[in-house]
Amino acid sequence: MRTVLTSAVAAAVLLACVPAASAQQAASATASAPPGVLYNACVAHLANYNVSLESPSSNWYLSLGYTAPDGKPLESNFAASAFGDPTSGVMAIRVCGDTVDPGTFTLSGRLQYDALYTSQVPPTTFTMRNPFTNTEIKPSTTNPGKGQKVAIKIKSRDEMPGGYERKAGATVLLQQKTERGWSKVKGSKAETNEKGKAKVKVRYTGGKLKLRAVTKGSADWDRSHSRKVVLR
Repeated sequence: MRTVLTSAVAAAVLLACVPAASAQQAASATASAPPGVLYNACVAHLANYNVSLESPSSNWYLSLGYTAPDGKPLESNFAASAFGDPTSGVMAIRVCGDTVDPGTFTLSGRLQYDALYTSQVPPTTFTMRNPFTNTEIKPSTTNPGKGQKVAIKIKSRDEMPGGYERKAGATVLLQQKTERGWSKVKGSKAETNEKGKAKVKVRYTGGKLKLRAVTKGSADWDRSHSRKVVLR
């Protein structure tokens, strides 16, 4: 699928002139986009479209674009009969997760038909969320002696288009299960290295110590916690 259409290219491929609205609609188009993830990179978010024509041999040009939750227009793309594009297909429109916030996005556009008619594509909405994270915990031992310091390895991974990858620079910490719920273990906060790993130490004071690791959320990714481990 083509890259984002520039204004110069758009002007070159427009069909003869800027069309005026027709009293009788000769063609129409619909479009939709599924929910997506705002990765910390620019990726193509796919939009489905369908063009309905009065005559299969007619010339047409469809432009579609996204609008962010704050109303900011984002990038756009197009499909056209002049390029041999099908009347029903998928269009790749770039979204950069580091420039917009998660929320409800709008897909809208315009259809030009035989250089005589222009119709607006009915707007539709879809949601984009922050990437999930995944947190793992591994204690050096689950059977320490009383007063012994236990090394706890924490690994954080970030959701990416190809799967989960190590998350560098994430803030992680330990939580302890108490009668009131999970609470932070004092002095356990750390930052993951370039391999998405961190190490903290806790002193075992006896009894059952239930721990879990947490990756703190941010404006760019969601919070997560690991499975529970028990020191005894």
